[in-house]
Amino acid sequence: MDCKDRTLQLLVDRKLIKPTEIRKSHARPRKEPRCTGLPDSLSSTMAKALKAEGYETLYMHQVEAIAAIQSGRDVVISTPTASGKTLCYNIPVLEYLSRNPQSHALYLFPMKALANDQIGAINQLTEHLGNRVRAFPYDGDTPQEHRSLLRKEPPALIFTNPDMLHLSFLRHNNLWDGLLRNLKFVVIDEAHEYRGFFGSNVAFVIRRLLQQCHLRGAKPQIIICSATIANAEEHSLNLTGRANFALIKGDSAGQCLKHLHFVEFDIRQLDKWEDILRSKISKIVAELVLNEESVIVFCPTRKSAERFFKSARREFGPRNIPEGYVAPYRSGYTADERREIEKGLKEGNIRAVFSTNALEIGIDIGRLDVGILLGFPDTIMSAWQRAGRVGRSVDKEASIIFVSMRDAIDHFYANHSDVFMKKPLDNLVVNLKNEDVLESHAKCLLFEVEGLKSLRETIVGPDLLEAASELDSDEKLIRKFPPHAHVNIRNASGGKYAIVDAKGSEIGSISGEQLMTEAYIGAVYQHMGASFRVMTHGLSEIQVEPHREQTYTKPLAFCEIRELEDKIAGGIKFKNGAEMYWGQVTVNTYLQGYTEHSEKSNEVLERVPYDQTYSQRYKTQAAWIEWPSKEGNTFERIHVVEHLMRQALPFIIPCDPYDVGGQTQERKKDKQIRLWMYDTVKGGIGISYRLEQVIGEVLKTGVQMAKSCKCKGGCPLCIQIKRCIWGNERLEKKNGIGFAVEFAETCGQARKRLDLVKLKWV
Repeated sequence: MDCKDRTLQLLVDRKLIKPTEIRKSHARPRKEPRCTGLPDSLSSTMAKALKAEGYETLYMHQVEAIAAIQSGRDVVISTPTASGKTLCYNIPVLEYLSRNPQSHALYLFPMKALANDQIGAINQLTEHLGNRVRAFPYDGDTPQEHRSLLRKEPPALIFTNPDMLHLSFLRHNNLWDGLLRNLKFVVIDEAHEYRGFFGSNVAFVIRRLLQQCHLRGAKPQIIICSATIANAEEHSLNLTGRANFALIKGDSAGQCLKHLHFVEFDIRQLDKWEDILRSKISKIVAELVLNEESVIVFCPTRKSAERFFKSARREFGPRNIPEGYVAPYRSGYTADERREIEKGLKEGNIRAVFSTNALEIGIDIGRLDVGILLGFPDTIMSAWQRAGRVGRSVDKEASIIFVSMRDAIDHFYANHSDVFMKKPLDNLVVNLKNEDVLESHAKCLLFEVEGLKSLRETIVGPDLLEAASELDSDEKLIRKFPPHAHVNIRNASGGKYAIVDAKGSEIGSISGEQLMTEAYIGAVYQHMGASFRVMTHGLSEIQVEPHREQTYTKPLAFCEIRELEDKIAGGIKFKNGAEMYWGQVTVNTYLQGYTEHSEKSNEVLERVPYDQTYSQRYKTQAAWIEWPSKEGNTFERIHVVEHLMRQALPFIIPCDPYDVGGQTQERKKDKQIRLWMYDTVKGGIGISYRLEQVIGEVLKTGVQMAKSCKCKGGCPLCIQIKRCIWGNERLEKKNGIGFAVEFAETCGQARKRLDLVKLKWV
C-alpha cells in the first residue's frame, strides 16, 4: 500500500488496520496563513499589549472583523476551528471598555467550561492594559457572596451562559440595572450550538435581554461567532431578531496538512461486533500513545465513551503505559473533574481522551495529533469541527480516521467519501413558532416588564408579542409567581438530577430527558470507568450504589403516537392513493423494565419487569402518511420506507438523527397502514413539517444508501436501525426498496391538497 501518512502506515504495519479496510484516503493540503500588521485604528496601549502577548501580526479576517466591530455594526464571524475568532472580538471590545469605563460587555458561552477557558486569556491581556478592564464569571459555580458583589458593582466584562442569563439577569433584572443600562456589547460565542430546541429557547432569551436594554435606553452591539455554516446571517437573524449583520467568513488562518481516512473494519462476528471494535480501537490508541502521539476519540454516546475508555485502560496495563495517560470526557462530570482532564490534555499528562461531542467546541486542550471519529456525527459542521481539534500547528501533519459503525449513514459515507468531502455546509434550524416554547417565554417576559405597552414588536418579534398578549389577563398571577425556574431551556423533559453515591457525595449529574434511557431504576450507570446501580429517584437526585459485576442494562420501552384532530396543519394526496398530513401529535413513551446483559458475551442474563409502567408524554410536530388497503401496500414494505426515511433525513435536513423519530402502525380493522415521522423534541422544531417539501429527495437518498449494501435480507448497514420499536422484524428489503422507488416517483408528480375535515384514525 502506498501511504503518505506515516501514522496510518504505522497502524497498517502493526496489522491493526488492514489495507482492504481503508475505503479511501483524502488529503487537505497545507495552507499558509495570510497575515498583516496590527490595525492603525488600535491605540498604542492595545498595540503594546498585543505585542507583549506575542501578536506582532493578525490574520486578514481578524483585521476585517475588528474594523467591522469598531464601525458599530452587528457582526457575525463564521470561520473554521482554530481560526482565532476570540481575538476578533476581544481586541475591539477590550479597547472600547478600557476607554469607556462606565460601559459593560456580556459574553455568552453555551458551556461554563468555555467561559472559564476564555477568562484566563482575557485577564492575561488586560494586565498589559493596566487592569482597567476586569472580567469575571457569573454562573452556577459562582459563590452567593460573589454574586451579590457582581450585581452591585458589575465589572466591565461578565462571562455567563444562556441558562444564567434566563434565571438571574432577566429574572432579577432590577438587580442588574447598572449592567443593562450601560451594556455596550453582547458577544454570543459558539453560536452553532444554538440550534434545535436549545437554540429556539436561546433566541427568545436574547430577545428578552434586548427588551430589557431597550427599556433602559441601551442598544448593545451584537457580535456572533460560529463554526463555518451555510446560513450564518439567517441564523444570526433567528437568534437575535436583528438583520443586517456584517458577515466575516474568509479564513486566512493557516492549516497543516491533514490526512483523512475512511475505514470500515471487517468484523464478521456480528454478535460480538461492538466488543471486537472496542478491542481494535483500544489497541490502535495504545499504539499511537507508544508512538508519542496524542489522540482524541469521538464517541457517539456517553455510554460508549465510558465503555471505550475502560477497554483502553485495560489495554494500557500490559503495555506498561500509565493508566493516567487515558481519560474519558463527557457532560455529567463535575466541574473539577472536567477541568482536571482539560488541564491534563493541555499539559500533555493525558495522551488519549475518549469524548462525546463535549470536546467538539473550542475548549483549549492544546495540540492533538490524531482524531478518531467513531461514526458520523450529527452534521457536516460537527464532523469538520471534530477534525479541527487536531493538527493546530501549521508545520505539523495530522491524521483523522473516520471509523464506520454498524449504521447505514456511516456505511454510506465510508464507501462514498467523495460525497462527504464535497457535501455543502449545513443550514442551522431554530423554530420560533414552537407553541410550548413561546408560551414559556411569554410568561417570563410578562413577569419582567411593566405591561404589554412597554414591549416593542421589532425587538421581541410578532410571535412572542402575540403569545404575551394572549396571557395578558394572567399578568398579575404571573408576576406573583415567577415562572423562570420551571422553564428548562436545554431539554424538553426538564430538570437536572444530581447522581449521589452511597456516601452522599455527588458524582455527577443528568438531565430529565435521560432518566428513561440512562438512569432508570435498576440501570447500570457508568461514570469515569466505574459502574453504579441506580437504586432510587428523588425530587432532584438519583441514588446509586457501586456495581461490581461485568454487566450492563437496556431499557424496555415503547411509544404510542396520536394526532390532535384540531391541530392538523395541512394535507396532500398522492396519485397512488397515499395521503400525507402534518400537524401536532402526542407521543407517549412507556418504560416497562429493563434487560441485564453480560459485558463479555452481550447475552441477556435477566429480564426485569417493573410492577408499574413509567411514562413520559409530550406534544410535538409530526408528518404522517396513510396508505389505503390494497395489494402491495403491506406493512413489511412500508416499514422499510420508514427506515429509509429515518436513515436519509439527516442528509437532506441537517439535524441529529435522534431529533426525529419514526414508527409504522397497522390498523387491523381495515389493514390500513400509517407511517409516522415526528420531532422528538417537545413542541417540535420544524423538521418533520419540512418533510412534505423534500420527501422525494429523502426517499431517493435512502434508496441509494440501501442499495450500496450487498446483503440480501437487510442488516444494520442498510435498512435496520437502532431505535425500531418492532426490533427490526417484519422488513422486506427487496420489495421495500422497490416500493420506495415507486413512491418517490409519485412524490415528484402533481399532488392534490386535501380537505382536512376527514381524519379517521383511532
